[in-house]
Amino acid sequence: MLLSSSLAKYYIVALITVTPPTMPEQGWIQLLHPFEDRASCKKDLEANEYLYFVNLMQTLKNVILRVEMMDCMSGSNIEELNKELGHNMPKRLGV
Repeated sequence: MLLSSSLAKYYIVALITVTPPTMPEQGWIQLLHPFEDRASCKKDLEANEYLYFVNLMQTLKNVILRVEMMDCMSGSNIEELNKELGHNMPKRLGV
């Protein structure tokens, strides 16, 4: 289930497949830069998707097998999807 809010910040995220057997095979990771709305996030992703892909592959080269897809989501969307994939999500401050 995807949650959304007009006040939510959006992030470029990637669904990745990883090698370590001690965690679920797939998970969503978010890039650090927030966007005020999904439209501006999508515009940046369309312009820079290849650069983000290369950066992820270089940064996580010892862990990552594949980048399955990239999109724009709010933090709560990412958290909910990772829970569905079997990740134990730490409690967020103020929640």
